Parts: sequence; structure tokens; C-alpha cells
Amino acid sequence: MVKVVKNFLSMDLSRFCMLMLDNECQIQDRVGNYASVHNSQKSIQYKYEFFSPAFAEMLLRKKRNHVKEVVKKELYPVRSYARLYLKGDNLIKHKDKKILEWSVSIHLGGDKWNIYFDDKPYLLMPGDAIIYNGNIPHYRKEFKSNGCYQVFLHYSTDKKNMFEGREYYKMYGKQSDV
Repeated sequence: MVKVVKNFLSMDLSRFCMLMLDNECQIQDRVGNYASVHNSQKSIQYKYEFFSPAFAEMLLRKKRNHVKEVVKKELYPVRSYARLYLKGDNLIKHKDKKILEWSVSIHLGGDKWNIYFDDKPYLLMPGDAIIYNGNIPHYRKEFKSNGCYQVFLHYSTDKKNMFEGREYYKMYGKQSDV
């Protein structure tokens, strides 16, 4: 399943998240904090990629019910990423990790850029999302513009995958308000 959801985020929330991501990029430029990168595919390198930034984690939790309505399954949050794509970046054809059963790619702003599923292009406007089964191969061709701000939300139907790899969510005896 691949489904475009128009206005998944309001324009104001989309712009706010884009500014938050831009701020993360500026901080990384100043202090060289590359610790936020959590990329298991070492062959793919992006200058600005962030694992679980606060604004994306908020979206992961607060948009869960919306995603559940679309996929018609019980979902548990696994992880989030945010990325600023720059000129020359691409996204090689791939499937998401098995535990990332349902994924959401949200265009926050900047230049628009097609994402492909089964070689069919999808072009999102700021605030739009594409919700898809992570088992479907997807990719992006080389980015020819200056900057594309994206956030990714990943969910699983298996509760044991909730917040996989992030023990700090379990520090206080509760995992979240899920």
C-alpha cells in the first residue's frame, strides 16, 4: 500500500518542523555533532541526517492514530528520522528494515522532490505525507535543487518493536503515552 495524505501536517506545523530541522543543521555545522546519525547502511551518507530529533519524536507519537486510520492496523512507534537533502543527494532503491513495517515520509518544505514506488513518481507539497508499507521498494533520483526538508516516521504492528534500540524511553518505568 502506498497512500498520499494531503495536509497531513498543517502549513504552520510543517513550517515549524522545517525550522526545527534547519536549526539542527546549523547546530551541527557549528559544533560538528554527528552523533545523531544512526544509519545502518554505511554506503549512504548525508550531511544532515538526524536520528530521533525531538520534533520528529513528537510527530511519531501524535500522528500515530492518523496513520492507524490509514493502514487500518494497530501500530506502535519505532523511530523517527529527519533529513535535509542537498544538491547531488539521492536515495538508492531499497526496502526499509523489517521492523519498520509502516513508514511515513513527510515533506516539510524547501524544494520539492519526487519519491518513487514501483517506478511511479509521487510529488509532495509541504505538509503532505506518503504512507507506505516499508517492504515496498522506494527511491529518489539525484536531487538537482538546493534543499529538501523531510521527516520520516516508522511504525510496527508488533509491540515488542516499540522504540527499538532506544532504551532511554524506558528509564522511568513507562515507555510513553502509547
